[in-house]
Amino acid sequence: NNDDYSIKVCATNGLVVNDMSTTEEIGYLKSSLSLKNHSFVGNGNCLDKDGNLYDVAPSSTTSGWDEDSCAKEAFALGLPGFELKDDPADATSQICVLLFEVDTIEFATLPSGFSITNQHRKGTGEIQGSSGHLSENRKCYKSTEHFNPAVVEDVEGLKDTISSLESQITGLNSLIAAMETRLSNLEGATGTPP
Repeated sequence: NNDDYSIKVCATNGLVVNDMSTTEEIGYLKSSLSLKNHSFVGNGNCLDKDGNLYDVAPSSTTSGWDEDSCAKEAFALGLPGFELKDDPADATSQICVLLFEVDTIEFATLPSGFSITNQHRKGTGEIQGSSGHLSENRKCYKSTEHFNPAVVEDVEGLKDTISSLESQITGLNSLIAAMETRLSNLEGATGTPP
């Protein structure tokens, strides 16, 4: 909603208790939902401190994957990071590759559309570098924050707040339209504004 509305909450004595721009509040809440929980490491496969590869579970589809959507999946599972690999059939599409530490992938509940392709590699701990090979057509990203269920609950709470504010704006628009109609009817009946 591009219109800027202001809500005033008044006490019984007429004192304005709250004056807020709902458009600004919704914009602020939406920007709070963008969690930057990853960073680009380099081209090629992600490597741990000893140069080991991580176990991988790539997406079976290439549609819709970008840095942020893949990061969201890795963050939700508390993974060390992810890779984006160019689709060999379509260079404009990417495959999201989730990275797991050694001996953890078999216990994970993978998101829909992901499957294990390489396991029992030795990668462990935080991602420390990448293989640097441009020919592999993949980019390595490491997690900069670890999964915290409280953050997810906060984000869900923010989404609920945004939805509630948007509903209130819709209700206020209806109320304003009804008041304008009533005022117009009163003006028409008396010939002058009340």
